[in-house]
Amino acid sequence: MKLSGILLTMIGLLFFVSSCGESKETGVTSEDVKKESKEAYQTAVEYSKQQKEEIVRQMQAKLDEYKQNIEKLKIKTELMGQGLKADFNHRLGELQAKQEAAQEKLSELKSSSGKAWGEIKEGLSQAMLDLEQAYVDARSQFK
Repeated sequence: MKLSGILLTMIGLLFFVSSCGESKETGVTSEDVKKESKEAYQTAVEYSKQQKEEIVRQMQAKLDEYKQNIEKLKIKTELMGQGLKADFNHRLGELQAKQEAAQEKLSELKSSSGKAWGEIKEGLSQAMLDLEQAYVDARSQFK
């Protein structure tokens, strides 16, 4: 009985030692981990950069559209009477200020680092919402 127990233990140890030798040949090395970590980091950085570029492109297109719409509203104010025109010019001034604020936030986003762009994006989103609300309010004066 004792001999079979010792024999089984020896076979188990032999199997363990042989499998440990194989894991060195087929296992993952620290170099593999470093390489894969670096690739994952580079992929994440590239993905973040692409997201930022897409947001910048979309927001710039939206700002360009608002700029055109503001110009159309300016043309319509020329047809208004003096009293209405003065009031509406004030509204247009506020609208343009919001458009410029949003454009400034977009410029900040364009030049931001990968770490900071998320925070700036929030500010840009709020500026765009303010601009949209101001535009809707101004446009409603023509109806």
